[in-house]
Amino acid sequence: MEDGFDPCLMKDWVIPFLMEEWEKAREEKNPYLKPNLQEKELKKRELRESSLTNKTAVYRELIGYLNFCVGGSDNAAFFTDVFGSVLTNLPKDCFIKLRKMKSLFFFLPSGVGAEVKQIELKDDIKAGEILQAAIFPIEVVSRPTEVMRGVVAHELAHICLGHLADKPPYFEVRENQADDLAKDWGFKKEIEAMREYHKEKRWGI
Repeated sequence: MEDGFDPCLMKDWVIPFLMEEWEKAREEKNPYLKPNLQEKELKKRELRESSLTNKTAVYRELIGYLNFCVGGSDNAAFFTDVFGSVLTNLPKDCFIKLRKMKSLFFFLPSGVGAEVKQIELKDDIKAGEILQAAIFPIEVVSRPTEVMRGVVAHELAHICLGHLADKPPYFEVRENQADDLAKDWGFKKEIEAMREYHKEKRWGI
């Protein structure tokens, strides 16, 4: 089981991963102008300083490696901070699994409960493509931060486990499995806060 979540920290894999991807992007752009040692050190220092003083910059950079979309809410930037704080505290293998998924979308339509479902695109360019979407209600951004982190960790666990709202296993089994995985990631306190909050409000997750 992972150590408890600390919003002031990030997993050790985050900065090396971002460095590696930055170097790949530079080389792909121009194979003849690979970043030199000084440029690498400057980038590494920039990322390390951001991880201490401007975490949102790191969150956005990491989120950029997912097929990620937020819509339907004026609180998208705040939600990104919450989502980013969870993402940077996942085990690396879980993040890589999320990244490899071709169609991972997050957005905020109006509603009460969050869920993971499949939707089919209807546009001409990608018609028929199936997206796996974690759908969060707008109301989630007004909940306590600890609760929001619990909701995000819970839904990411559903995705990593391959759960879908309208597919087996049964609802209660899916919920317990997602909670257990999120707790294994280190979000025990956040999952418990989420459960207590929704129990008091009688809202779905």
